[in-house]
Amino acid sequence: MSDPRPRHTLRRAFACAGMGVIELFHQGRNARLQFAAAAVAIALAACLGCSAVEWAVLLLTIGAVLSCEGLNTAIELAVDLASPDLHPLAKRAKDMAAAAVLIAAIAACGVGAAIFLPKLRDEFAAPQEPAATIPPRRTANPVTPPEGEEPGLPAAWGSPQPTFASGMLSPKRSMRAARNAL
Repeated sequence: MSDPRPRHTLRRAFACAGMGVIELFHQGRNARLQFAAAAVAIALAACLGCSAVEWAVLLLTIGAVLSCEGLNTAIELAVDLASPDLHPLAKRAKDMAAAAVLIAAIAACGVGAAIFLPKLRDEFAAPQEPAATIPPRRTANPVTPPEGEEPGLPAAWGSPQPTFASGMLSPKRSMRAARNAL
């Protein structure tokens, strides 16, 4: 016996998927809205010169939202077929499928904001005047002190004391010399 169903070739599978996309576009108002939002996002990304990574994230996000919408529509159709009358479980199944689309759409808005807002801000920001440069503060050169001062420490600090680091005092005498200098 032969199978009466048509053979499923790769070409036929793609044709069925394409018909599903067309049906999704024609049947659902929300799907048309999401297709329009995807077209705007793609045009904006092209105008603003998004990087390859930004394009990848954007296209994956668009695909996730449209896939969720397709699954939502399929679940609604299957529930309507299985339960033509109103039933609380049918309502819950439809509500959960719609919630998945809502979550994906909110996430897509976040991705769009993260990608597009900084680029739009940079694009439309007023040109900034260069900041005035402040000359560096002049300090006394520690190698050549001003006239009348000894090398090493400023005149207000008194004459330099030998320290342990200079190898002239032991640690104990260095601590005593530091206390006496204060």
